[in-house]
Amino acid sequence: ENTSVLSILGTGSQAYSHAEAMMEVLPNLERIKIWGRNQEKAQILGDKIQNQLNPTNISITVHETVDSCIDLADVMCTVTSSTVPILTKDHIDRLKPGCHLNAVGSCTPQHHELDPEIFQFCVQNGEDGNSLKQKIVTDSVDACMKEPGEVLSYLKNKTAQEEDHSSNFVGLGDLLVNGSEESVGDISF
Repeated sequence: ENTSVLSILGTGSQAYSHAEAMMEVLPNLERIKIWGRNQEKAQILGDKIQNQLNPTNISITVHETVDSCIDLADVMCTVTSSTVPILTKDHIDRLKPGCHLNAVGSCTPQHHELDPEIFQFCVQNGEDGNSLKQKIVTDSVDACMKEPGEVLSYLKNKTAQEEDHSSNFVGLGDLLVNGSEESVGDISF
């Protein structure tokens, strides 16, 4: 409802599709911020969004750094084919409380858009016993335990005591159908 800033990290067809989808579901969107490893491609994406989607009252800016692109973001879409994290533990303090992260690009064990510390940060509240344990929402928990490289790295770093690694994840369908008594966290996926 109060979502006004969208950050897109990546420049390919998924980046464009996510901009289009977010413009459709975020009626109060005021800014789209774009970052890509290739600044020329980032500018081309910004121009394409401007020219083909013709957003009214939405400014589109291209950023040279991930830091400047994610500042003040209410929603972030990572849509890259990166094999090294583009969102790292160094970015944790820059994540806006309540922001939502669509981590889309990592669909194989070789791809890593996020540091494992990003996941740990998202679920750490609740581990002290004083608050509800946070959840990471995914389209398929089973697939998430097998495919994205960043999730596999996160699970590998988990303590040996925690046998059911999937306990930090909830399927979107399950959440929508059954609801949840647990929090989806300050940063949601």
